[in-house]
Amino acid sequence: HGFEWELGKVTFLSTPTKGLLVNVTSYGFDGLGTIHELIAQTAINIKYSRRPGENLPYSPSLLEDYLRAAFPRLDPTQETQQRWASHGLRLLAVNGVQHLVRQILNDYPDVIQDLQQKTSFTGWLTWAKMYEALGLLDESTRCFNAVISTEPQTPHEKCHWLSLINRLGTNQQKQEAIAQTTTWLQHHSEDYDVRAAYLAMIGQFGTFQQKQEAIAQTATWLQHHSEDYHVHRQYLALIRQCGTSQQRQEAIAQTTTWLQHHSEDYDVRAAYLALIERYGTSQQKQEAIAQTTTWLQHHSEDTSVRTKYLALIGQHGTSQQKQAAIAQTTTWLQHHSEDNEVRTKYLALIGQWGTSQQKQEAIAQTTTWLQQHSEDTVVRRQYLALIGQCGTSQQKQEAIAQTTTWLQQYESNYGANFPKRRRRKKSKLPPQTAPQKNPHPRTGGVRTIYLVLVGKAGKDIIDVEPIIMQQWQWFSQQPRVEQSLWDAFLPLLYYHAQIKPNFVSLIPSAVNLALKQYPKNQSIISSVFGYFRDYLDQETCYRLAEVISEYRFIKEISFWRHFIYAANFFRDEGDLNKAEAIYRRVLNTAESWLNQHKGDSKSLQKTYLFASLNYAYLLLLHQPADPYRAIDYLEPVLEDNPKHSMAYYYMALCYQAKGEKFYPQAIQHFKKALKFDREKVGYFWYPFGCFYRDAMENQAEACQCFQNSLKQKINLPACIDLADLELEAGNWETAEDLLEQGLALVPLTRPEKEYREKLQPRIEAIQESIHSHRHHL
Repeated sequence: HGFEWELGKVTFLSTPTKGLLVNVTSYGFDGLGTIHELIAQTAINIKYSRRPGENLPYSPSLLEDYLRAAFPRLDPTQETQQRWASHGLRLLAVNGVQHLVRQILNDYPDVIQDLQQKTSFTGWLTWAKMYEALGLLDESTRCFNAVISTEPQTPHEKCHWLSLINRLGTNQQKQEAIAQTTTWLQHHSEDYDVRAAYLAMIGQFGTFQQKQEAIAQTATWLQHHSEDYHVHRQYLALIRQCGTSQQRQEAIAQTTTWLQHHSEDYDVRAAYLALIERYGTSQQKQEAIAQTTTWLQHHSEDTSVRTKYLALIGQHGTSQQKQAAIAQTTTWLQHHSEDNEVRTKYLALIGQWGTSQQKQEAIAQTTTWLQQHSEDTVVRRQYLALIGQCGTSQQKQEAIAQTTTWLQQYESNYGANFPKRRRRKKSKLPPQTAPQKNPHPRTGGVRTIYLVLVGKAGKDIIDVEPIIMQQWQWFSQQPRVEQSLWDAFLPLLYYHAQIKPNFVSLIPSAVNLALKQYPKNQSIISSVFGYFRDYLDQETCYRLAEVISEYRFIKEISFWRHFIYAANFFRDEGDLNKAEAIYRRVLNTAESWLNQHKGDSKSLQKTYLFASLNYAYLLLLHQPADPYRAIDYLEPVLEDNPKHSMAYYYMALCYQAKGEKFYPQAIQHFKKALKFDREKVGYFWYPFGCFYRDAMENQAEACQCFQNSLKQKINLPACIDLADLELEAGNWETAEDLLEQGLALVPLTRPEKEYREKLQPRIEAIQESIHSHRHHL
């Protein structure tokens, strides 16, 4: 099986490996492009059978034999052989022969290690992609880290290097990369690809000073490279993100002039429209809409400008412009049916501004389109969102059924890259081999919208139970699930666990998996605690509440509710000091923000009132209780919502705490709580009965309240208290029936279990009384 290598070229002897190794010269180095194609061709051919006129170099059995013959004899010091090994295995891995690649890796670990020790930047990148195709993510990460640690030698490698650090690097590596590239660009001032990648990294990870320096330097660079559009486009994106008002207006003015002399450009024009959409004046927006309307008439094939144009009209166009854009795009899509980017923006525009008829027509058209473009994900996401917004019950039912089938078809290929249609752009780099297309789309985004749609549809439209079970099975099999999917799945599981108790058994596993995958993620921790705090054990709840209580206040005011949930937990667990500190922190911050007009004042006001409501109850738990301060916090809540049943209930407790003189007001507020109670689950009748029994010493009224509570919903506290009253009246059988009803309830939540444990002495006392009565009989 001998063959020899001479100075980077292969000389074949008459051996079985003939046809496996071929020398090809391209891009200035000795490569192996032809053999890569042969290996890929053989791997793709499922039947491995010759057709007339075909002369495949080897059968599948010979492929394995030849690989096993070649690998032990590879020389890791020879660059050509390094390339053959890494590229060959990668092509086999991505084209359906993963089992063979795994065998080679397992059988020749020393050879693989030697090859990797001598490999280059590009070699490490190829090994990483090979491991990624095999699902060996730890090995892939190791290789990617090696790529990051390897000094790139060419501009092409430099772009890859920046891209990887952008995605996988630590903060320190990103800062070092910015510093190194700053110096590198001083000596390679003509390079625009690296400069564009550098601006993208600074935009995402640079300091304020680095961003401002990059804006200034790029402004100067563009004066000497006025024809460039790669850097110009990224420059506008950086200006849009962090430029000053003056820089943004200057960029808009300069680019307006630039586009007059570069009318065929679409890249800069698209970034220009995005900048104007967010920071342009009303006049600039209207001028941009008018100019782009004309431009598109002469550039009807463009998609990137058209998508930005539709976004601009959706946000700032007049009603007439929106309707004109919808009509024009409807016609355009008839002649560009394959386009998915414009179609997605079109559906978004119709969803927000279309008439009912346009929405229904768009749903019907997209239903047909998706049947012919089953692998599309971007249009499918917008389609499901439109169905969720305005679809009929039947359309929701059909969309959910279709998407359920679609996800099952592709679920084993989660994370695969779906090839997006791209336009050719000028480049000074040598042409690259086209990537192998994976026929399976990335399903994560569709699954997220699908779960939201399932939640909106509800049990009246579909049978949710099998969907939740299917989705949980999928979740549990993934090495890691996107956060957006957890954000959609957790509330779906929570709300249906309230309806079907059999879902409660899923909660611990789902919560543990979410926290394992995102142990420090603020959104996941808050969602887990916010939805499932009553289903978690006391230790886990305490830990999560501690973490949440230490978060800093953020601009997203809806998140503040989780601070209040944490305070409620500490309050109910008896840690009143910790709870009060959190309540006061929320109230003081909300007051300060309201005075400074920071954020959405309506959301701030609602958050303030929610904190006031819960803080008022804490004031009643103090020893002694402080009903007067509690009333001060409850009155604004009732002013805002005169039908707030919980506020009336807390008011009733306040008047009860103030003493016998105020009992009539307490009764009045109990009755209002009952009047405005929308849940009707016996919650307010039970404490009303306790008030009559303990404060008013009126057992008849107490008995009636407990009975009313049980009529709304069987609950253990009312059963126990009513059983006690029946025992005092000598109604032994009635008391026993009530006790059996209460004990038949299975406590599902932690508070229910804790309350059951608290009531256990009373339960045993009733049981003993009944037993003694029977014994005497």
